[in-house]
Amino acid sequence: MPLSRRAILGATAGVIASGCAIADESAPATTPTATSTPSPAPSGSASAIEPPVVLPRRVDWVHGPNELVPEAKAAAVAEVERIGNGPRTRVRVIYAQYGGLVEPDASVLVVSKNWRLTDNGLATGGRTYDVRVVRRGNRWQVTDVFPSQPGPATNPSSAAQAVLDDPRIQLPPAARGDVLAGTVDDSVLVAMTQLAETWRIGVSILVSGHPINVFATDRLSDHPLGNAVDVWKLNGQAIVDPRTPNRLTTSFMDAAVGFGGDNVGGPVQLTGEQYFSDRTHHDHVHLGFPR
Repeated sequence: MPLSRRAILGATAGVIASGCAIADESAPATTPTATSTPSPAPSGSASAIEPPVVLPRRVDWVHGPNELVPEAKAAAVAEVERIGNGPRTRVRVIYAQYGGLVEPDASVLVVSKNWRLTDNGLATGGRTYDVRVVRRGNRWQVTDVFPSQPGPATNPSSAAQAVLDDPRIQLPPAARGDVLAGTVDDSVLVAMTQLAETWRIGVSILVSGHPINVFATDRLSDHPLGNAVDVWKLNGQAIVDPRTPNRLTTSFMDAAVGFGGDNVGGPVQLTGEQYFSDRTHHDHVHLGFPR
């Protein structure tokens, strides 16, 4: 069930209190995968040797064309990559989108996957970080970092299980954690599976990792209540990419309204009170559903 505003604000206080402790990146979001134990070698033969467990190679994120303020995203991503990459840790950014862009301030949502070497093997996981940046002169500087906290897993509803099992819905680790935690409303989950019958959907944000309020306002966002999904890619094409046809994006937005969406935003302003467009949604589509 969606969280109450009081529960959300209470949880937020805990996140903000430890928001800059990005060192939590090293903590696994899933159970570590143990290396297998070799079977005893036959008498007189050489013992089998396990190949060493190694971290994936480092791949730094680079923004594509058509970004409004690429320097803001670069500053946010660089901070996550700086702290998330170490001798025993690796972070790989999946996408960086705006959670808010009201210059000179911005929220950049850095969606990531991570790995950590443990005594038992390689632990995998991932988080989404709400990185706050501010422009000072010609440079963007990081002021705060708030990591996602999806909550403990529960028994998923049938709608949640359908999303988890759908190969046409690509969920980053934090968003998958939200579905498993049961914090995403079924109206959102059902619409996602309906939309996935026509489009391959690259999800960026569901609940955790998003600002509590609509950026630079005191209005509660659809996301912390579990009533929204942000999509950054359709059929393998990034929405922000200038080569992605507008028709692909607008037809997706139209279909979302047909499946119950009442607050649908993106890079194109459509006609109707259910639609909106602004600088923040230049790089993704927001699908909000009634509370």
